[in-house]
Amino acid sequence: MPHTNRLSRSIVIISSLTASSVSAAGFQLNEHSANGLGRAFAGEAATVENAAVLSRNPAAMSRFNGIAISGQLSYVNPEVNLSGTTTNHLGQLYNSSLAPAAEMISGSQLNRVTTEYSADSKDVAPGAFIPSFYFIAPITDRIHFGLATFSNFGLSTDYDDDFNALEYGDKTEVTTININPNISYKVNEQFSIGFGVNALYGDGSLSTATPAYMNDHAATYQQYNQVAALTGGQLPELPLVPGGATIADVEGDGWDYGWNVGLLWSPSTQTDIALTYRSAISVDLEGHFSSDLLQMDKVAGKLTLDLPAIAELAINHRIDDQWSVQASYHYTGWSSFEELVIDFDDTTAISDSLLLKEENFDNSWRAALGATYVLSPEITLRAGYAYDSSPVKDEYRSISIPDTDRRWYSAGLTYHLNKQSNIDVGAAFLHGNSTRVHEEFELQGQTITTLDVELSKANAYIFAAQYNHQF
Repeated sequence: MPHTNRLSRSIVIISSLTASSVSAAGFQLNEHSANGLGRAFAGEAATVENAAVLSRNPAAMSRFNGIAISGQLSYVNPEVNLSGTTTNHLGQLYNSSLAPAAEMISGSQLNRVTTEYSADSKDVAPGAFIPSFYFIAPITDRIHFGLATFSNFGLSTDYDDDFNALEYGDKTEVTTININPNISYKVNEQFSIGFGVNALYGDGSLSTATPAYMNDHAATYQQYNQVAALTGGQLPELPLVPGGATIADVEGDGWDYGWNVGLLWSPSTQTDIALTYRSAISVDLEGHFSSDLLQMDKVAGKLTLDLPAIAELAINHRIDDQWSVQASYHYTGWSSFEELVIDFDDTTAISDSLLLKEENFDNSWRAALGATYVLSPEITLRAGYAYDSSPVKDEYRSISIPDTDRRWYSAGLTYHLNKQSNIDVGAAFLHGNSTRVHEEFELQGQTITTLDVELSKANAYIFAAQYNHQF
């Protein structure tokens, strides 16, 4: 794959259109229902409580005798903090070798530059609202139709303008909307199947920039360059890169399509078992690329975002009229997310494509346990726990994807307004493991800066409310 040297040198470190959503591994979202949140989404595909089950299992529609609707809104409040330093190796080279050599030639003293800066940052992931809506209607006694609108993937990170490592990540945002019509067939009283198609819209933007401290170096490097210019090439001149200059600004959106299938089996009157699968989708985000450093303005291109396949095995077991327990194993095929490449439309001005970043995700899994207790005809209580493994390998972890393994602790309840309507609320605390992040910024094979930080906090609070009605 050809690359122009000028382009690859300048944006080899562009952050990908990915960053931690904090609510799930990689940038996957689970926030599809408030009742599910209350039990950490344990047994979600097998627990038929309202129309929101459609987000996980179309086969579950066979359990509804009439029209059902659900609408929910989740709010995710992340707490993601970094602590550490960034080191300017170009400045180290200047201080230790280039400046002393220039002083010997010029006979005058040159200033030195600071080479280590704080890379501390707090609350790098803004809060976000995540809505969804579901509709289920019987066509016959055996056939049901349903429509779900929700999001399986999304993220946002935003570093302050004075952050000293903006070359590794500045602002990133990805939004997806999945429109998912489904149909189910009730084979018999024990077994149902369902199938759906997915029309997914994706919108993404990212920007990276030179850190502000580069402005502090400009006058010193300029003084040195005046001496270097007189040596006839014996001393190299240093690049005068301004702080706050855009390295890359990428925007794009697009549509792609996939499918999903679900099975629901009741081996007994007390137990439901579900198996579901949602296909991988590759969205071509068509838009433009800009760079102050390259003097490029809105060059047309596209970036393919490979979103993984998702599978779930879920169980819901009713112990008696009041107690039930739920469990699930959730598998996400993140290994398909290997790299991000931007393909340019104008191949006469620049190369036809450019590797932005290698991701090389691993497949990930999520295991959850939950319990539901019917306190009274009006109130149902829930609680749950889950462990969510991160797909990010240690050697590829970055501040644009500050992802880590996390544990979920959740609770919730349902309040029945009447026989047809109820309200669900749920809340969860997500505790992420602390981990180290090491990144390097290279130009022409030379390390210019390095970043060494600890992901000291990767927690989140999630709150959700939902209204359900069956006609």
